[in-house]
Amino acid sequence: MGPPAEEDGTHFGLHGNFNWGSPLFSSASLLKIEAESTEVRNKNVEADIWKTFMEPRRSFEEQVYLHRLKPGPENKAGYELFNPELKLGVRAEWDMAPLPCFTQWLMCGEGEYVLGLEPGNFFPTGRVSERKHKRLEFLAANSEKEVSLSVEILDHEKISGQPQRKA
Repeated sequence: MGPPAEEDGTHFGLHGNFNWGSPLFSSASLLKIEAESTEVRNKNVEADIWKTFMEPRRSFEEQVYLHRLKPGPENKAGYELFNPELKLGVRAEWDMAPLPCFTQWLMCGEGEYVLGLEPGNFFPTGRVSERKHKRLEFLAANSEKEVSLSVEILDHEKISGQPQRKA
């Protein structure tokens, strides 16, 4: 039997919102992900500059990237964010089955300088769009869903390989 239909269940939306700010997130920070594809939610940005971070700007408009990550061993996906100036970073990893979507929210504004890295079971594009792309998930009454996600703090000795360099 397949998943419950919309009329038979309750919408289950999960978006793990990790907002990384200063000093870990800076213009020197490096982000490592393995993306199969990347799209943008807003039209003020190109999809291929997702790894370019800058100093805070007065008139910066948020940039939202929608990544489909490549599954790794045991169907895991994740990211590493590393600041080489601090020799400090963070690694997150999760099972892609319940969390197939990965959103990157970038805000480099003055007074609002943050990088959101968000595994989830949908993209933040609105219910109409998510329904159209068949990404809305519904759970039957009294059902359960198990999701696991790990986060690890990294020093320069734990970073795996070289994070992706800025374009």
